Amino acid sequence: MRHVMRVHDLDSGGVDETIGITEEHDVLLGALRSLPRRQRDCVALRYLLDLPVAEIATTLELSQNSVKTHLKRGLASLRRTVGLTDDDGGWQG
Repeated sequence: MRHVMRVHDLDSGGVDETIGITEEHDVLLGALRSLPRRQRDCVALRYLLDLPVAEIATTLELSQNSVKTHLKRGLASLRRTVGLTDDDGGWQG
């Protein structure tokens, strides 16, 4: 079943902005899916579910240092894939 967006579902930015956000969302999801599993898991738990490093470590049965390494590498890969640099105000690792 296809989702139908009603006119009042759009924010004040209108259709063009909503479509742009959707395209950016698709690019980011594609980049996230391309990460190795551990990096993807760590990034998703940290930045989508807002879990602290210690909880991610417990959940994935990794050391906190391993989680930090996976986050750093995953974010660097995402930055390269979507064309962000540290100066763009993107994600902070």
